[in-house]
Amino acid sequence: MPLQESALPHTFLCSAERTSTSVVAELLLLPNKTNPALSHTEIADGVLKSLHVVLYTENDNVLSYHKSFSNFMFDQNRAKKFWCDKRNTIDSLLTPASVSWTARNSISQH
Repeated sequence: MPLQESALPHTFLCSAERTSTSVVAELLLLPNKTNPALSHTEIADGVLKSLHVVLYTENDNVLSYHKSFSNFMFDQNRAKKFWCDKRNTIDSLLTPASVSWTARNSISQH
């Protein structure tokens, strides 16, 4: 499954808790034994770097510089083709692969 780079900023913004580029990359991709996860993280890091004016990392978490960026992205009338449909983004993360990943990590934390 190819990484949909446009989904990365939406996932950074829609996650309930701030997260890292490596976690977002893993959520958006099915495991691929011929392509190491690091390369996916490098792609996610590259997308984040291209958005350095509005997003940054601190303690390995992706954050936005100002709440107005999130407000803009969640407003369909203002963001137009860049609009982030929060419900659709969250629903798309609830695929069998991401549910499996979440379950694995939840279990490993207990």
